[in-house]
Amino acid sequence: MKVYPRWKVFFGFLLCPSIAGISYAMFLTIEGVLLQNEALDFSSTYFVFLLLIAIGSFGFYSVPAALLGIVYAYFKLFKGWRSFLFVFFFSGLTAHFWGVIIDAVSRNNEGFPYVLFGGYTPALLAGFSSLFVSFVVLPKKHEFTNTKRMG
Repeated sequence: MKVYPRWKVFFGFLLCPSIAGISYAMFLTIEGVLLQNEALDFSSTYFVFLLLIAIGSFGFYSVPAALLGIVYAYFKLFKGWRSFLFVFFFSGLTAHFWGVIIDAVSRNNEGFPYVLFGGYTPALLAGFSSLFVSFVVLPKKHEFTNTKRMG
């Protein structure tokens, strides 16, 4: 009998903020190219920009990502549409409410995550990056016949 890969699931979902940050930086870069932004320089500035956003998003969202990794490993999720839907919505809601909680605690009138991202962008980035990671790290059900799971 194979053992459920808890560490793989945990560390996979721990990387979600970095994946979301890199995706957002690439989106901003492509948007700058399409709008022909003259301020965008593709030398080392591009890679520093990618690195700063990835590290910043990992630093800001690492706590909820770690908690979600623990939850997903505890419930022993497998590949399937119910798990994918659960991961997408639960990760998005967690990222959104994490930003709201940090705003309330810091008493910042501008709202830190919304200055950089705006609106529901953190929730969408978290949902889609978690969905991508769930395609990669979640095991198939038929590999674990004797393992109980949620639902």
